[in-house]
Amino acid sequence: ENDVMLASLSLTAVDLINNAGPQYIGGDRQIRFAGWNLRGAKLSRDKSNFRAAFHYCKKGIAFLGKEHWLGNLSQLRKLHEGAAFASYAIGNTADTLQFSETIIQNVVFEQSIFAQFMVLRSLESAGEHEQTIARGLALLRALNFNIPSLPTPRIIMETMIQTRNTASHYSIEQIINVQKSTVVDSMKRNILNL
Repeated sequence: ENDVMLASLSLTAVDLINNAGPQYIGGDRQIRFAGWNLRGAKLSRDKSNFRAAFHYCKKGIAFLGKEHWLGNLSQLRKLHEGAAFASYAIGNTADTLQFSETIIQNVVFEQSIFAQFMVLRSLESAGEHEQTIARGLALLRALNFNIPSLPTPRIIMETMIQTRNTASHYSIEQIINVQKSTVVDSMKRNILNL
């Protein structure tokens, strides 16, 4: 119960600071209050209050401003990651993309993996499947996964042989009736739909 009261008091303090706004607070205090907003966002996220988490992340980002990508990279990245995650959780893919892309533009690749993941989830949610696949493949290649840009003749032949071997266990009538049957297991249906 004391933890709940302490969390509530700390969120109230953050709200009071946010009401004053970053324009009235200067220097190191802006960095400190951005950190308070980050903690407020984490407390809200842990309670599945993603709208509040998004609010605190945006306020924390406002305290730091764009020029802090050079000095407070870690804190600003965490605030942007929190904003991207919270906005995705509330269904706002446009903000998810904006905050994620900002991270990608301002940090080294290794520090942008979470943002890359959020971009993929947002594109998928928006129905941008081709772009999701293209960007996902590019990400895997950047992570040194060996993914050929086009299937090799050997891969095509192996897939055709596997498909032929699987399909040879069924008569033409069975293959034609697969679409009508609701009892065929999904793996067989997927193979036969090739």
